Amino acid sequence: MSKDIKYGIIGLGRFGLSLAKSIIEGGDDVIAVDIDEDRTSLLSDMTDNVFVIHQINKDSFIEAGLDKCEVVVIGIGRNIESSLLAALQCIELKIPRVIAKANSEEHAQILKMIGAEVIFPEVDTAHRLARTLKNKLVMDFFSLSSGYSIVQSNLPSKLVGQTVVEANLRRKYAINIIAVKRGEKLIADITPDLVFKNGDILVLVGSDSSLSKFMNM
Repeated sequence: MSKDIKYGIIGLGRFGLSLAKSIIEGGDDVIAVDIDEDRTSLLSDMTDNVFVIHQINKDSFIEAGLDKCEVVVIGIGRNIESSLLAALQCIELKIPRVIAKANSEEHAQILKMIGAEVIFPEVDTAHRLARTLKNKLVMDFFSLSSGYSIVQSNLPSKLVGQTVVEANLRRKYAINIIAVKRGEKLIADITPDLVFKNGDILVLVGSDSSLSKFMNM
């Protein structure tokens, strides 16, 4: 059984495989399972923690080590019955965060009813999810052209109580603050004397490398 791996993926179709590769390339390992040996072989050169399972049930998931993961993503889309069963088994195993791919609104509604988070992914969404899972500050991001992105980020604790001019994100990290979300309020007029408060959410723009540097401050 695999140990100390935060992320699990059930189903290695286009989305699941892309997500697994993105997480591994980002420096973390994954536990990945599929019923198709040919699919698991596509990931075997990147991790030892890829397994063929013959049934979607708790025993198979526990044997693979999925029950120890903090996040499990279910990449099964077309087979709704298998998707729902996998989500239900993960929730019953008390995995803290269960995220499932849906291919219709009806599918999504049922997944939500049993307690799973829902996504409607394409391959680019897999990279997006990998990035938000990787960094606890990142809540969401939108990739612009030429290596620039807009990121919605939780305020780092070290910035609480500082003003915009004291934080000086433009000089230190070459990023700009577009807005600050404070509860239900959106502050779009960013003045130098604005004081950051605990719970603030920053909307930032900058190059991917600059944003990454800020997230890893």
